[in-house]
Amino acid sequence: MRRGPRRSIPKTRLCRGAVAMVYMGRREDASRWIGKALAIDPDDPIVLYNAMSVSVLLGKHSGAMPFLEQYARVTDRKTAAALLEHDREFESLKHLPRFRALI
Repeated sequence: MRRGPRRSIPKTRLCRGAVAMVYMGRREDASRWIGKALAIDPDDPIVLYNAMSVSVLLGKHSGAMPFLEQYARVTDRKTAAALLEHDREFESLKHLPRFRALI
């Protein structure tokens, strides 16, 4: 029995859920959810930041770089640098020349 139209999940919930799913070991779900958030708004800084986080947490460091580069384009560079420099999730990227060039 259908109870009416399905509501779409807001992109912020998809982002938070994707990060949580990584920590719960639900890697494929995490990738799918962050993909849905990116499909909704691929230029949203919150979505891009979370896409970077999910990529890094999944061990896909090179996969995080396009999100980082897009994030740097759509946000204030100074704010982006401050956030990225202090977020421990991105420690594994800090040695990469592409990361350092954006910070």
